[in-house]
Amino acid sequence: DKDGLYRRYQAEQILRKEARTQSLRELRHQKHDLMTEAKVQARLKRSLIKQLDCDRLSKRVLYHQTGAALHVDMQTVHERHRAGCKQLIQNAKPLAWFDWLASQAAMNDEAALAALRRRKHRAQRHANCLLGTIRGHGMAVMPGWSVDSVTKQGTIIYREGKSAIRDSGECLEISTGTTQAGLEIALSMAMQRFGSYITLSGDAAF
Repeated sequence: DKDGLYRRYQAEQILRKEARTQSLRELRHQKHDLMTEAKVQARLKRSLIKQLDCDRLSKRVLYHQTGAALHVDMQTVHERHRAGCKQLIQNAKPLAWFDWLASQAAMNDEAALAALRRRKHRAQRHANCLLGTIRGHGMAVMPGWSVDSVTKQGTIIYREGKSAIRDSGECLEISTGTTQAGLEIALSMAMQRFGSYITLSGDAAF
């Protein structure tokens, strides 16, 4: 139920935004309280200095030190407030739709996982692919081709020059600009994987 999933996504983003707003408000209150406390402490120090039995020059030095300490305290409060806001915004920033689906799928949400897989299948249908029924045995690397990388989804990427083949197990996706020789190798790999009945999916030129 994609509509139901999307409503859940929207509701969670609203709650996420409200929680962030509330946390920012609390940080502002905390900043105000700390600044007020620092000013009160500075006033108390000045009152004590005023009552000291010492010469005017000594009092002036003490007043200056109190003012400098207050300036440092206020600067520290401002810096901590900025750091707290930055960290909060980073941790509570809105999630994109597919990022949210991925986070839900990681928590064993079967509906979210199914939505992600449907998206993957739709993307494959738009690509230039060779598909068929897997015959149940592996596929050896063809001469001249090597494994370039393996994705987190288990897709093996073979590459030779500008030509590339993405093997997801269910289909062989052919990169744009693959040469004629690359296409022939891809067909050989598809026959090895799927047998002689192969489905083509992609644009008219392919």
